[in-house]
Amino acid sequence: MKSKILYYILTLFTIYVAIMYEGSRAATFLAFELLLFISMFFQAWHLKRGIEVKLEMRQPVTGKQQAIPVKIHITNKHRLPAVRILLRLVFENDYTYRSGQETLWCSVDGRSEKTIQFDVFADYCGKVNFSIPKIRVYDYLKLWSFSIKYEEEAQAYILPDIHRVLALVSERTRNFPVEGEEYDPHRSGDDPSEIFQTREFRAGDTLQRVHWKMSAKADELMTKEFSMPIGCSVLLLLDLHLDKKQHSQGMPSFSNGKIAHGQFELAQIDAFYEIAASISHGLMEAGCRHYAGWLEEETGEIRRQYVQDETQVYEMIYQMLHLAPYLQECELVSAYQAAYREASFSTILLLNISLQLIRNGEVIADFSRDGISEMLEGLSLEV
Repeated sequence: MKSKILYYILTLFTIYVAIMYEGSRAATFLAFELLLFISMFFQAWHLKRGIEVKLEMRQPVTGKQQAIPVKIHITNKHRLPAVRILLRLVFENDYTYRSGQETLWCSVDGRSEKTIQFDVFADYCGKVNFSIPKIRVYDYLKLWSFSIKYEEEAQAYILPDIHRVLALVSERTRNFPVEGEEYDPHRSGDDPSEIFQTREFRAGDTLQRVHWKMSAKADELMTKEFSMPIGCSVLLLLDLHLDKKQHSQGMPSFSNGKIAHGQFELAQIDAFYEIAASISHGLMEAGCRHYAGWLEEETGEIRRQYVQDETQVYEMIYQMLHLAPYLQECELVSAYQAAYREASFSTILLLNISLQLIRNGEVIADFSRDGISEMLEGLSLEV
């Protein structure tokens, strides 16, 4: 814009000289200026048609305070070099809409490609969206520019830190009757739909469990031991509901049901995700299969993730990073029981947005955003 203003001033000065001084070369110079102005217009338009931009994320998953490598590939298909290209890269957290941006100037030789690479660092976990909303190609004198549309986006997932949690699985939970499609290979149970093993009849065994066909073949009484079904006896609920008191205290500010830009305390939801991920990981390490459940605000449905191994812990974290606090009223325990009527659990854990951990209706831990690691490592979680 500054170059164009200077060019206008120079042209007006040339017009003034041409009028005031007849026979001067100012008229020739004015014609040259006008032709140059028009030629720069067509040059910018021509260069714009041959520029292609591509955004690449080679490491879409990383941790907090770790570099997110971002690459922007710019291809010039014309013979003329493009000496002035403006790009604006915007990155924003998916649940807070807090954005940052980088403005880049670059040049690309004729019929060549250039790659710009730099690192972005994230202080908080969540999904970060990268986009290039502004691409402008200028002529050599910066008199004219044309924009290029680029609608593709790239995402990076910033994982929460996982802290050590000591989970103790009680005998009540280990022996809690559950329904499952898998069976314990080491213990017998009371599910008559699956036989764990057959063995010799012993004193105290009931005749109802005698395996008559095997007994006839073995020429002695053989009894059946039924299998122990494996299922989930522990439920971890993630409650991101904000009540009116929390809302009035200014935790977040909402617009059309979504969090307004820059209002929500990023540290609060970051701490929530760290605690949830650490508890799930601690239960998994203790050999406690469990469900993680939450309300999906957009659909109003209760969703859940089965967690047995470390891979499924990270699947749960991936699903969790798409969640955001909401104002919708929901009694999460009742809603889960209504959605999954067959489910029963020995222990129901609920983590709310105030960072309270509730076990079977009783608050057992009240976390703060500072010192989460120490608090989790000092927590003895019995389920």
